[in-house]
Amino acid sequence: MLWEFASALTPSVVGGSAIAFFIIEREGIVLGRSTAIVMITAFLDELFYLMMVPLVIAIVGFDGLFDMERTTTLFGAEIGMKTLFYAGYCFIFLLNAGIGYGIFFNPKGLKKILVGIFKWRLLKRWREGAERVGNDIVTTSVEMKKKPFSFWMKAFLTTFFSWTARFFVVNFLIVGAWYLKGNNSLESIPIIGNGMQWLIYAKQLVMWIVLMISPIPGGSGVAEYLFSDFLKSFIPDGLSSSLAILWRFLSYYSYLIVGFIVFPLWLKRVFSRKHLKKIEGRG
Repeated sequence: MLWEFASALTPSVVGGSAIAFFIIEREGIVLGRSTAIVMITAFLDELFYLMMVPLVIAIVGFDGLFDMERTTTLFGAEIGMKTLFYAGYCFIFLLNAGIGYGIFFNPKGLKKILVGIFKWRLLKRWREGAERVGNDIVTTSVEMKKKPFSFWMKAFLTTFFSWTARFFVVNFLIVGAWYLKGNNSLESIPIIGNGMQWLIYAKQLVMWIVLMISPIPGGSGVAEYLFSDFLKSFIPDGLSSSLAILWRFLSYYSYLIVGFIVFPLWLKRVFSRKHLKKIEGRG
């Protein structure tokens, strides 16, 4: 919950991973293991997305996914949504492929490449950060190579069910809206059948790419607009704005509310003398 709270307070392009290192470290987990936990969690999150996109597109097709050519403004330029989606997917693929290669095959080689790239004059100011990332990858590799196959299966299945549940929240909300409109049986709901539920799911995968590049913490405002714009053809007339707010409460504002309650209590605990002595004992 604290990780989600951190993600809700930071821009989507940053995410809560940096703060997650601090949270896990304060729980007394040694640096190598905390680094591995955060990096592998992020790796599996992106792997889920990379696998689901081609699967869902195979079901709904490109024509259904991009029924009209929308544009968005990025760095002052108008970019087509389809182009943005392709570019975002390719970037995530290359990034995850690099991290996967470094963790599972050649961590020291990837670290050397990173440090070499950041020796260039234009990038030299970030060289120290690149070295830290390289060290994190080496540390993660050492920690993760000890894990059996069963560990990876459990980790991926947990990731799969977690993200699937998040996306299906929207599907359930829209079905619920049709019930409120008096459609009391599944047969009478127009978005049941003909792959419509998969299409709603697929639209969210496109929305996610746009939210990833949003500089606004948690994508506030952007997410609500995208929800109403992308999914209005599936929602009963007059309910798109209400559903957008309800969706954001379940997927975003709830983390803020819980975080503001839990975070002060957590800080008090992890900086207590008893907890600090416990951490020192583990060290």
